[in-house]
Parts: sequence; structure tokens; C-alpha cells
Amino acid sequence: MILVRTVIAPLIFLLLTVSSCHRLDVKPEKAKKVKVIGHGGAGFQSPRNQLPHNSMESGLKAVEFYGAHGVEMDVQLSKSGSFWMYHDLTLETQTQCMGCVIQKTDNQLANCRFNNDVQVNVWNGPYALKPAAKLIHNLNLHKESPVLIIDVRSTPVCSDFDRAQLINQTAEQISFIQNTYNDASKLYFILRDKLLAEQVAGMNAQVQILLEVPFSQTNLEFMKRNGLSGVSFHNRDLQKSQVEHLQNEGFLVCLFGAKTQSSIPQAINKSPDFLITDNIPLTLNVLKAARD
Repeated sequence: MILVRTVIAPLIFLLLTVSSCHRLDVKPEKAKKVKVIGHGGAGFQSPRNQLPHNSMESGLKAVEFYGAHGVEMDVQLSKSGSFWMYHDLTLETQTQCMGCVIQKTDNQLANCRFNNDVQVNVWNGPYALKPAAKLIHNLNLHKESPVLIIDVRSTPVCSDFDRAQLINQTAEQISFIQNTYNDASKLYFILRDKLLAEQVAGMNAQVQILLEVPFSQTNLEFMKRNGLSGVSFHNRDLQKSQVEHLQNEGFLVCLFGAKTQSSIPQAINKSPDFLITDNIPLTLNVLKAARD
């Protein structure tokens, strides 16, 4: 009994301290507007989250189990011209397949399965790569559509490619998803290629683009000129004053890279519109503590 008290008492103190720190660190007015977005679904694999990053199952878990406001998923164009959910430059880093997504047809990608993450040290089952359309179909079954942020990875490294053709095909897929998701007002696309962003904006002014490029006046003018919706930045790369400046200019701000007890309150206090995180439970708890 003494041993149990010796172990549990410090744990209770630690939990109360962490909770108290969260309430002190986060300003209630800053917590009200932030939308919590799962990174690549429910975040990177860990003993707590054993689903592969960017798997459809992980995307659904983020909103259905953890209660995130939405989910961010990385996509790449296949040889067949479809968006498939996958992050890395090559398939061999996360699956038993080889090469780049753009080198594979839809039928070939359907046979690619996520490897076991050695850091988790458990076999996660036969989770296969899925096209983005599969996740959208499942999210469309929800009574209220969650926020969906599609991070478009548009620069393959495996072989030479026609950039103009790639941009055209990518723009067509963005337009397809725009017309497929039930609530397009909650749909956003992260783009890093300004030429692609310009073409997509010219094709459909309703597409909400979050541009991920360095903070500069030149890029702000580009965004205004093309009617882009906002920006995507790593939390460490954007100061609170810059967030305020962008929002005063009418842009949405999406931050990512905050996943610890220190970085999450720091990011929330910058008051972004969206916070992409690998630790959904902690982020939601920090926001709840601040609001309460």
C-alpha cells in the first residue's frame, strides 16, 4: 500500500501540474477559434496510435475516435491520374513496393501495403494504400463534414516527368475532389508550387488553397492577386505577429509541427485557424482546459 501511494501520488501531482500549466499557458480567447487537425490521420505511429500514417483507417480514427475537428492527409498523383494517400518520396520507405507513386497504376498501388513501423514494434495488419476518393466517401457519410486538408505532394523524384502535364493532371484531381466532398467550405488544399496554385485558382475560384512558401511580401502579393485562402507553416517558422498580420490581411493560417506539452500551448497562443498535430488528445485537452 505504501508503495502504491508512493508511485501514484507523484503521478497525480504531475497530472495536476500539467493541467494547471496548460490553463495558465493558453489564453481562453486564443483557444476559441483553433481547429484541431490530425496529422496524416491520427498522427505518426506510436504505441498509443498503431495505425500507419496516411492510411484511411488513421484518417477515420482522427475524427471518429479522437474527435478532431478535421484531418490532414498527404496525397500524390498515380500513373493513372488519381490521388493516393502517401507521404514519402518513394514507396519502399513505408511499403513493400518500390519506386514512386507516380510510376504506379491504381491497380498496382492497390497491392501496396504499409510496413510495420519498427519503432512501434507491433504488426499492424494488412493496411493498404488507398486513393483519396475512398476516404472522402467515408467522410461524406458523416452527418457533419469534418475539415479536410489535402496536402498535395507534387514533385516526384524517381524519373523525369513533364511538369506542365503533371500540373494539369494535379489540377484536374483537385477539381474532382472539390466537386466530390459534401461540404467544400471545409475543404482545403496545401500547395507548394506557385504555378500549380495559380492554375488551380484560375480554373476554379472556389478552391481554398493554403500556400506553403516562405513568408515574404512578394508571396503575400501573389496570394492576393490569385485569391488564395491562406498559408501553411511549421509552428517554428511563423511568429505570433506574423500570424496576426496574415489574418488582418484576410488570410487563414494553418500551423503544423506542434505536438509536445510545450509547443502545443505556444502554437495555440498564436491563434491560428488550424493546428495540425500528431497528438490530438493532448491538443484537445489543452484547448478544453483553457476554455473551461
